[in-house]
Amino acid sequence: MGSTMRQRRIQRIVLADPRSDYRRCLAEFLVDGLRLHVVAEAEGGEEAVRQAAALRPDAVVVDVTSEGERGLDIVRQLAAGPESACVIALSLYGDRQFARAALDAGASAVVTKGDAVDQLPGVLNQLAARLRRRTRAVSVPHGTRSTRISTLLSSSRAPVP
Repeated sequence: MGSTMRQRRIQRIVLADPRSDYRRCLAEFLVDGLRLHVVAEAEGGEEAVRQAAALRPDAVVVDVTSEGERGLDIVRQLAAGPESACVIALSLYGDRQFARAALDAGASAVVTKGDAVDQLPGVLNQLAARLRRRTRAVSVPHGTRSTRISTLLSSSRAPVP
């Protein structure tokens, strides 16, 4: 009997960065400033992949430039996980070529580390809006009752404009 939009927010975050002071500051901002839940912190990409598989967060914010050549492989692993979360790649540099490569590897967005506090709120809002648009409930007649089915219309890993 009509369709309704399922509300979806990005709330549960895994945060990965090799610098504990940066992780701590960014975690404080995400928790205190944006009222999100940092469900795990990781020192590197491989640990973030394990944490994401175990905890199934809504998003993984991961420093990929510190991983060197493995950074894009980490993005691919996170994006291909069984419960793939939105992957927000942190980059030390604002290099467009690297950003394109990260998006092609499956990142939902690329944010420069120095601008993360300014960029993350908008990026997270855009990703949440994209998830809401792609998830809808439809009514399917079943005898005299209706059954609600949530249908995922497309992947949540499209690049943020």
